[in-house]
Amino acid sequence: MCTEYDGVSALQTNLTLADLWLEGMAHGASHAGLTVQYCMPYPNDILAGSQHVAVTNARATGDYFHALNQWAIGGTAMLYWALGILPFKDGFYSSTAKQVGGQTVGPETHPDREALMSVLSTAMVAPMDGIHLLNATRVNATCRADGIVLKPDRPVFPADTCFAAKDPGCFVYHTYTDVPGLGRAHYHFANNPSQPLTRAMLSLPAHDPTAPPLALYNWYTGEATLFRTSNPLRAGYEGTVYAMAVPLIGPGDLPAKWAPLGQLDKYVPLAGKRIVQIREAGSTQLVMDVQGVPAETVEVCALYFDGTEKLTKLCDSIVFEQQDEIKTVTLSR
Repeated sequence: MCTEYDGVSALQTNLTLADLWLEGMAHGASHAGLTVQYCMPYPNDILAGSQHVAVTNARATGDYFHALNQWAIGGTAMLYWALGILPFKDGFYSSTAKQVGGQTVGPETHPDREALMSVLSTAMVAPMDGIHLLNATRVNATCRADGIVLKPDRPVFPADTCFAAKDPGCFVYHTYTDVPGLGRAHYHFANNPSQPLTRAMLSLPAHDPTAPPLALYNWYTGEATLFRTSNPLRAGYEGTVYAMAVPLIGPGDLPAKWAPLGQLDKYVPLAGKRIVQIREAGSTQLVMDVQGVPAETVEVCALYFDGTEKLTKLCDSIVFEQQDEIKTVTLSR
């Protein structure tokens, strides 16, 4: 879109022509029952497009393999989300295989970061591997068996600490899922594992005596700890950090607590299209409603805190037979 705008002098000299161009595309798509994605738009395109219902998403990154940090959607996502447009991360290779015959052979050295950013964008996920080259396990981690993306409630934004540091190269990202019966579960990504995770990186006040304590789960390493003032996190196999911070819930007068983790083989384990609600968090059991689709086997997990320093991971599996079926899972201690 930027090339079209720059290459057509009438769009830069006629005050209303660019708006009419975008309006025509949007109305044509709506009439056909379709939606519109903007590719490489200028900010003025996004602002104008936000008034059209058909414009649902727009590219929030540079061209794949041709732009520095093309995976880093966080900054652009802030603008798009404020205007009601989803920030799409460009298509990507899901494996490290050389993509012979593709526009770019590769190989992709960080396919997991590519897939993760696509999910955390809250837009579509677009693996574009050649035939027999797609990493099915990695792509399946983005969605349900029917292709519905399991995503957070909001795209990733740069952490407040990035702005406080005045560092444009700070890629510490945060987003969340609000789960009925649980509260807000946080997701933390850092391209540089040297910085310990703090409450400020999750947009939380330094001290909040009314808030429940948090459990911290490292998605890559499986390590589980109580959330402290400063939380070092070991990086995954690509050198990046991804973790969940989940409220500890349970009977108020007992030390025993639960931290629901959801489906841990997905990038967003507590996504609303999977974990419908937490029904009960008692002294010995956790009850949650889980949604699935036919022939799908889903394992859900939680951390049990015994009131000391010990966190125990408990899991159970459930099989679904119907579309969007909701079943109740009970984890017992």
